[in-house]
Amino acid sequence: MSALKFVLFALFIAFSSSAYAQYWFQFGARSGNSASMNNGASVQIETITPQNISMGSLGFWVGEILSNGAFLQCGYLIENATGNYPSLCTQSGCTSYQELKAGDAEWFYEYFPPNYNGGFLGGIGPDGSAGINGSVHTYSFYSIGNTWYFTFDGKVIGSADLGTSTSGAEVPVAFGEVANTSSNNEYVKDVIFENLSSYKYGLWFPAAAGYAYVGYGSGSEKNLRNPYGIKEIGNRVNYFEAGSGLPQPMNGTQLWSLGYYLTIKSAFGNLNSTMGYIAYSSASISAPRYVYVSPDTREVFSGWVGKGIGSYTGPLNYSEISMNSNITETAQWKSEYLVNITSPYGTVSGGGWYANGSTITYSISAPIIYQNSTTRVVFLGWSNGNKNLTGKLMVNKPINLQAIWAKEYLVSAKTPYGNATGAGWYRENTLITLDVPMTVINQTSNERMAFYSWSNGNESPTIRLLVDNPINISAEFKEEYLITLVGENAYGEPVNVQEFAVNGEPTNGTLFLFAGQSSKIDYALYKGVKIPSGMIINVSRPGTAAVPLEIYNVNIRTNDIFGMPVNAYAKLSFSNGSTIEENTNGNLSLVNVPYGYVNASISYLGITQHALLLKGAGATLIFFSITDAAVVAAIIVIIALSYVVLKRKFKEKVGKEAGEEAESGGK
Repeated sequence: MSALKFVLFALFIAFSSSAYAQYWFQFGARSGNSASMNNGASVQIETITPQNISMGSLGFWVGEILSNGAFLQCGYLIENATGNYPSLCTQSGCTSYQELKAGDAEWFYEYFPPNYNGGFLGGIGPDGSAGINGSVHTYSFYSIGNTWYFTFDGKVIGSADLGTSTSGAEVPVAFGEVANTSSNNEYVKDVIFENLSSYKYGLWFPAAAGYAYVGYGSGSEKNLRNPYGIKEIGNRVNYFEAGSGLPQPMNGTQLWSLGYYLTIKSAFGNLNSTMGYIAYSSASISAPRYVYVSPDTREVFSGWVGKGIGSYTGPLNYSEISMNSNITETAQWKSEYLVNITSPYGTVSGGGWYANGSTITYSISAPIIYQNSTTRVVFLGWSNGNKNLTGKLMVNKPINLQAIWAKEYLVSAKTPYGNATGAGWYRENTLITLDVPMTVINQTSNERMAFYSWSNGNESPTIRLLVDNPINISAEFKEEYLITLVGENAYGEPVNVQEFAVNGEPTNGTLFLFAGQSSKIDYALYKGVKIPSGMIINVSRPGTAAVPLEIYNVNIRTNDIFGMPVNAYAKLSFSNGSTIEENTNGNLSLVNVPYGYVNASISYLGITQHALLLKGAGATLIFFSITDAAVVAAIIVIIALSYVVLKRKFKEKVGKEAGEEAESGGK
């Protein structure tokens, strides 16, 4: 049983009466075979809370099987219910417990000795100990001798002797797990894993390869499809996410392969290349000592400049390097240089071949070029930072000088009332603001013309637009009517609603709505309770709209066994969290209760009865009263007296009959 299974089992015992769940959905990555024969494993996991898991429990961890069949894991878990959970358990039992809140994330570690089939062994951290939402933490375990140590962010949180110091042929895994559930409907927000590593020779080595796994834990039922997925993120190696809505690659699909790239950069000699190498292997770099560009021009190799661990920087044209990281080697040359001056618009001058140390003058023909009436380009300057049309420079390296231009578009904005602001010429990809200053034109006290939308469909009078083309936009106005919303209870009687929400916006119930457009009443706030409505109204004139709401009257009767009213003591709670306490006097009437929800606790002569009322449902509670006791006692007395009288008469009759028989015998 995994840690997650144990936690959910505890929840089952404490809070649930449903059947024991039997699914353990797992999704994540396995290391390649090169990570076998290790003495530990580690991974960094992003903490994502809350996860809003309604059943089962959720965890993210790194773990592996050891050479003797033992198993261990370390990560964090999220409970689906608040409760008292074990914080440290060994084969001798659990020695401490703690209160954990549903939705919070706590680190945990767990281990199974060889052939162990018992309960949870390991520890769970304090409430929220796995950190805040979005934080990233390192979970690890490693062996010293046969003792395995579990760590959270480098701090030891537990240990166990598992009888071996190595994983043998097994490799580390980094998984998300929805554990001990009977449904595959739980949604898991995506969680990022990174830097899955194994511990060998006293060093941590990133997993050279990772392979997808989407399946089930040991002993899990398998007739429900595992709905969770795994995906490598971007081009980063050993960086992936697991959760709902992600791809489900075939098990064994390679997610990444760790290696390093050697990039050769050179302005000459056709040396530019990028090649991949196995991590920590050797590679060679070489360059010709001379490159003849033309009969009177040559480039002389002057050395390498290397970047990266294991790179070479120096004058030798041949060298061996160690690929301990991504490496860039740049060949250095002493040369004559070509000055290349380009521009996508207008005419440039000053380009050509120049000797090292020469000074040249360059220029562009015009600062603004119109392409049509709504599009133009504007000269901004040169790629070397010069903002003038002309300039001079010293040629002491190859130069590629480019004229930089910006495209501009004309923005036109119109409105039938007043003048829109923000129109004019704007640079391409500029974010601008257009505004309609006059958004409401009153016609009467309950009718008006109001801004409805721009011609592009945007419904805000002030809009932000990205200028990536010429823009010609206009504002549209439509008629609005004043509407008053009136809440009604279940019997058609008006109630004093605190607040309505219409089309997602709160209102006091008096508002203007567009003519001919459907509006949705989302909810009404009554006595502090949001009561959903969903009512759709279509406005064609000013007026009042009644909004039916789930508000009911509730009646509670308290009688004795003969139907007579008794004055019981009532404690009542309502859907808004408020409570009242009062005597029933035989009949307690409650007016306009949201949802008709009343949770009642009624007491009389030390006897308490409970009732949960919904949607106007009433209740009659029967109690045994003092009057009932007196009546019952009187009946018992009458029965006893009747028994005594009948018994006496029976004895007299028997005596009489005996005397008559004796007299008859004498004769």
